[in-house]
Amino acid sequence: MASTHTLVPKRTARRSRTKPTPRAHQRVSVATAGDLVSLEGNRQVLVVNLCEQGAMVEMTMAPPLEAEVLLFFGDIQAEGIVIWRGPEHCGIRFHEPIRQDVVDCEALWSRKLLDHLLAR
Repeated sequence: MASTHTLVPKRTARRSRTKPTPRAHQRVSVATAGDLVSLEGNRQVLVVNLCEQGAMVEMTMAPPLEAEVLLFFGDIQAEGIVIWRGPEHCGIRFHEPIRQDVVDCEALWSRKLLDHLLAR
């Protein structure tokens, strides 16, 4: 007698789809040129966003994960570590936080420069 059972694919475990936890420090968008120094060399970067604890920078050939780096931009010099990387970006966590008023100043300067370039 033929079996009438159909084969059902076995389900694989899925990752939990919980909401991400909110960040302790709010990131602000900036567009500031800078330099990133690491053992792999010196790279020109664009700081894309910034908070007291870290920054996201855009560049070609990001340093490896966990690389110690020194980021220079504006009046800021921050030591940190690469905590994630992509093809054109990487995230840096600073060893020592920068002050919130410095973050706000960089964001304001970046907005004013962009407004000037766009002739607003």
